[in-house]
Amino acid sequence: MNDYLDRPIILIIFGITGDLSQRKLLPALYHLIKHRQLPENVTIIGVSRKKIPVSEVYEDLKTKIHGEDYDRVVVEQLHDATRMVQVDLDNQDDYTRLLEKLRVISDELGSGVSRLYYLSIPSQAFVNVVHHLGETNHHEPFGQDGERPRLLVEKPFGYDVASAETLVRAADEHFGEQQTFRIDHYLAKETAQNILTFRFQNPLFQSIWNTRHIESIQIVAHETIGIEKRSVFYEQTGALRDILQSHLLQLLALITMEKPAALESHDIHKAKLRLLERSTQ
Repeated sequence: MNDYLDRPIILIIFGITGDLSQRKLLPALYHLIKHRQLPENVTIIGVSRKKIPVSEVYEDLKTKIHGEDYDRVVVEQLHDATRMVQVDLDNQDDYTRLLEKLRVISDELGSGVSRLYYLSIPSQAFVNVVHHLGETNHHEPFGQDGERPRLLVEKPFGYDVASAETLVRAADEHFGEQQTFRIDHYLAKETAQNILTFRFQNPLFQSIWNTRHIESIQIVAHETIGIEKRSVFYEQTGALRDILQSHLLQLLALITMEKPAALESHDIHKAKLRLLERSTQ
């Protein structure tokens, strides 16, 4: 962990002004910086279609953080670490210019720089952006980088099976499986993370967690917010894709899957997949 914190990182956020970024990602970065879980040499590149100042990106951050937790000094650190870049997602020349800016920043930071491309954008734009990134060599390390750049894609991962498969092929073509992260932010919740420990490392519950002792399972999603400014997102994606096929199916899998070979990501993924494949037969 200490080695990781000593290495500089460039975090490129596509859609930094969007709802997902404003509601989830920026508050998460705030807490990571506050608790010193990010390298001091972190540079955040905010990618936006419009030309906007950094101050506008963080002006609503206070409303997303509990009052007693808010620290102006940390917000200033975030502000100072952020640089905005205007990019037309359909213009490949803009990706080339972005790469040159990243190369300059990487040179300033020194050797061993990590790069992470975070796509906080509508899922319909994923494939187009991944292709443009690949075609302009964003997936390749700079000479002084310590590792290959990574791509992080938030759910919903595609609009349907066909679009999800297209996105998988695009990511594999340019970044490869080892460079690609597909995430569901529900799984970062402490309660969700504790399910596996509760089930498989507690002898009392492990012995009775089966059909002989459990009659039914109910998963209830209590939302504290409404659609608010996400009307376009819900018109295109819908609550079914936003909540059911990602968040709630993930929770269902954690609750009902068989014990994985080990509590490691690869084995947990295989256990989930076996459960979901059986449920569709």
